[in-house]
Amino acid sequence: MTIRQRATDSARVGGRALRCVGAMPGMLSALFCCTGAYAQQVLIDDFATDQATLSVNPGPASQISAVASGTSMGGGRVLRVSASAGGIMSGGVNGGLYTFTRSAGLAGTSEMWWDGDADTNFNLGLGADFTANGMNQFVVTVVASDSAVLQMRLTAYTTGSDVSQANFAVPNGGVVEVPYSSFSATSGSGTDFSNVNNLFLSVVNVAGDWTATIDEIRAERKVAIFANGFE
Repeated sequence: MTIRQRATDSARVGGRALRCVGAMPGMLSALFCCTGAYAQQVLIDDFATDQATLSVNPGPASQISAVASGTSMGGGRVLRVSASAGGIMSGGVNGGLYTFTRSAGLAGTSEMWWDGDADTNFNLGLGADFTANGMNQFVVTVVASDSAVLQMRLTAYTTGSDVSQANFAVPNGGVVEVPYSSFSATSGSGTDFSNVNNLFLSVVNVAGDWTATIDEIRAERKVAIFANGFE
């Protein structure tokens, strides 16, 4: 699993847009391996549809809501915040951003999932082929995080008993790449990424207080392209 904060050099080779990872600004040579412009992409959510902030204060308690959204995979998303003790846990979507906050002394999490509809049930109706056209990873765009230890988890369900998941660190701004190869089976045969029926994003219950904001989540095909145009 890699975290790349991609704000470096870019160019076009053979008519393809490239972005050079690790190159000094203004430098592009065959010595640098570049990544493609990720033409093969599927948007999971750009958070263009607002979802009212849910807040639990104090726990133990939970709140849940669902919204229909034309830019959410499957036509909707579900948001749930929960806490088992103390403090404030909140999460919501506003102005194209998903923000979640936890106060010190709280045990709780914010969760979001896409399952093919816009009700608050946990369903298995997404029917997404995340391997189409060679797609091989999820990408999460993080705007900000004020915690050095905050982690999130992606869980992909093919069936209720065929499940895989992967944890990733949440940087203070940057693009997080979560390759399918980084997922571990947690139930049954694990996930068939050509048949994902629920995609579940959650905050791992790490210690401390924190606030983080996410801008987008998508699936994409990542390929390494050298400056001579060969993959």
